[in-house]
Amino acid sequence: MKRLIPALVLLTGPLAYLEWGGGQHGFLGQIEYGIFFGPDASLKNLLHPLILLPVCGQLLLACTLFLRHPSRALSLAGTALQAPLLLLVLAAGILSGNLRMILSCVPFWAAAVLQLLAYRKQAQPAA
Repeated sequence: MKRLIPALVLLTGPLAYLEWGGGQHGFLGQIEYGIFFGPDASLKNLLHPLILLPVCGQLLLACTLFLRHPSRALSLAGTALQAPLLLLVLAAGILSGNLRMILSCVPFWAAAVLQLLAYRKQAQPAA
């Protein structure tokens, strides 16, 4: 359970679906891959906060999967670093009325809430 929920958060983040003008669309994971390994990959693109912070969050979550004793703080920090971008995608979906964008964010937010509830339950002393 200590690794399952961070793994869910890690796997559901890149599944967010984006659509923007000109009929362009893609999943967040595809877009990240294109930014890092595409023909236009440059350090200037990688240092943008909306790119750098979620990727750092994904790296933190990946680290928690390989640690012998996963850290709650690392796991929550990884989720917190991914959350602003996924909140932005969710807000864009709501404002544009795009149901695909809204529904693509639900798995991440469900996993994040599940993570918070699980860690909160672990932190409470047994009565």
